[in-house]
Amino acid sequence: MIIQSCFRTFQNIGLYSVFKQVGTLRKQKQRVTAVLLWGSLFINNTDTSSMDLSTFMAEPVTDKKHLEDNQDDMKTRMELMIMKIQTDFCRALEKEEDAETKFRVDRWTRQEGGGGITCIMQDGRVFEKAGVNISVVSGSLPPPAVAQMRAREM
Repeated sequence: MIIQSCFRTFQNIGLYSVFKQVGTLRKQKQRVTAVLLWGSLFINNTDTSSMDLSTFMAEPVTDKKHLEDNQDDMKTRMELMIMKIQTDFCRALEKEEDAETKFRVDRWTRQEGGGGITCIMQDGRVFEKAGVNISVVSGSLPPPAVAQMRAREM
């Protein structure tokens, strides 16, 4: 059931089509599934106070002090989980390439608040171009956006 849900998520975000184009990459599918399953467990079972932020692809978007002061906040836990998944995903893709092919990382911020981390790898032996990006935004959703999201629920 959980694995079917993960593959449904892959299909929704277009990742599954990438695997189909690359060929039967059973090990890569298993790695990605493991990363997603690990991430879902991570958000519920992690002590964020012991997390080494230097292992991520870049500095967190949210100020470190704010993350440290709000360790039990769901937004903090979610940001750290997504950053961990991004790192694991990037490292798994890099393992499939030659040693010199690595992700280029661009951390950016929005003047209004929030930001993201863009990781791009290109001209590799396996992947012509790969991107693993995250965005961190916060605030209240306007009522029309909430209504649209609810309309998409299954």
